[in-house]
Amino acid sequence: MASFKSNTQIPLDIDGHQFVIDGISKTVMTAVQVITKRSAELVDRKIDANNSVQLLEQVDDMAAICKDFLISILGLVGYEELMSDRVDDVAYLSDVCQYILQEITAAKTARINRMMGRS
Repeated sequence: MASFKSNTQIPLDIDGHQFVIDGISKTVMTAVQVITKRSAELVDRKIDANNSVQLLEQVDDMAAICKDFLISILGLVGYEELMSDRVDDVAYLSDVCQYILQEITAAKTARINRMMGRS
């Protein structure tokens, strides 16, 4: 009997840590929507560039958004594994989020191209 097996797994290699996520799971899709919405809201927030308190608050908010996204995608254990020898540096967290989002987008694009016969 023939069987169907969907291939929506996305391998991630983050600083030597290996993860595999399901690119079309509800968890992943929701996490992408949430980080997109929260990031847009953060960017739209009007702050005084000369007010260091507001700037630090925005950086902290960005770090929290990234951390929440990574925990949603990798799970708490995966996040803790990834961050075990690091501090919560907003630049690093943002870079990792961008990497994951790019991998998700690339996988979705590849699936669409296969569907359209372009692969």
